[in-house]
Amino acid sequence: MAGHRGVTVPPSPAGPGGWWTELDGSVLDLPPGTITVVVAGPHDDPAALAESLGDRCREDGQPRATSSSRRQVRLVGAGAGLVAHRTVFGNALAPLRRFGADAGWCASTAMRLLDLVGLAGKAGSLTHQLSGGERWRAALAVALAHGPDVLVAGDPLAGHDECDAAGVLAALDRIRAELGTTVLVVAADARQAGRVADRVAVRGRDGAAPVCEPVFAALMNPSSPVAEVLLPAIADAAPAPAQCRLVDAVLIGHAALAAVATSSDLVVLDAERIRLGETPVARYRLAVREGAVAALELLDRIAAQMCVVDTATSVALAA
Repeated sequence: MAGHRGVTVPPSPAGPGGWWTELDGSVLDLPPGTITVVVAGPHDDPAALAESLGDRCREDGQPRATSSSRRQVRLVGAGAGLVAHRTVFGNALAPLRRFGADAGWCASTAMRLLDLVGLAGKAGSLTHQLSGGERWRAALAVALAHGPDVLVAGDPLAGHDECDAAGVLAALDRIRAELGTTVLVVAADARQAGRVADRVAVRGRDGAAPVCEPVFAALMNPSSPVAEVLLPAIADAAPAPAQCRLVDAVLIGHAALAAVATSSDLVVLDAERIRLGETPVARYRLAVREGAVAALELLDRIAAQMCVVDTATSVALAA
C-alpha cells in the first residue's frame, strides 16, 4: 500500500506524473498535487461541467482517444457513493474492504481518512444526521478510499453556510497537502473556491480559448481575466478630496496592507478584502495627497497592481 504522510491509502495504478483534461477544445494541465479551479459561466451547470471534465481527464502522455480509469479519476458530489443505512465510518470502510486487506488495516485507514476530512467525530453518525457540507466531506472520504490520482468536484461549496463551506475548503486543502492528490474543482463562486486554489481557469468569451493562471501571478497582471474574477469590486470613481489624487491599488500580504493603514498621506476611500489561503488580498481606492511623492513611491513598491484614476480613464503606473 502507498503511504502519504501518515495516511495509507490503496495504491493508484497511475504513475506520479501530472494529468490534463480538455476545456473548450484546449488542453488544461493538472499538475500533480495541485488544486485547479475552473470558473463556471453564468449558463453552466457546474456538476455537468465537472463530470464532462472528469471524463476527459488523461494522464500525461495519453492521447485524447484514451479513456481514463474510474479508479484513477473520481467525481465527488454531495452524497455521491454514500449508503443511507450505513454510518459515516461504514461508508468510508466499504471501498477499502474490496482491496483484500485485513480488517484492522481497513478500519484504521477509514478512520484516518475521516480525520483527514474533519469527520472523525461523526464516524458513528448516519448520513441523514449530517449537514450538507459534512455529507460532501463524507463523500470525499469515500472517494479517497479508492486511491484516486485525480478528484473532480462540481461546485462543492454550493448551498453551504459559511461554516460548512470552510470545512469543505479545509478538507480539499488537506488532501492536496497531505496526500498529494490532484484536485479539479468547478465553481460558480471563484473568490470562495480561490481561497485554496493553486491555479484558476476562466473560460474564454466569444469562442476564445480559456485562460488558466497561477493565482498570485494573475493578481500581478491588471489585464488578467483570472484576476478579474478573483478580486472584489470597489466603488465607482468618486471625486477626490481636495488636493488629492485617486489611486486604485491591489495589495497582497499583511505587510503591504499594514503599510497603507499606517501612512498619513494615504486616505482609504473604499477597501474590499479577501483571503487566498492564509494570505490577505485587498483592493483599495485611495486618496493620495498632492505632492506626497513618498506615498506614491511606496505604493509603486508594494502594490501588485496600481493605477491613478481619472474621471474617464485609468492610467497604469505599475504592475
